Amino acid sequence: MARGLSYPAAHAASLQKYGVSQCSVYHPSVVAALPQWFNKNWRNYWGMQ
Repeated sequence: MARGLSYPAAHAASLQKYGVSQCSVYHPSVVAALPQWFNKNWRNYWGMQ
């Protein structure tokens, strides 16, 4: 963002730079505790049912 990127663009660039999925940003305990915030893709990523 210091280089003039918007928040969404900076976030996407960071994920790409570090080669991680957006699903890895939140620990599985957070996904389990807040199921209304996370769809099945998040649960599938962490192997949750």
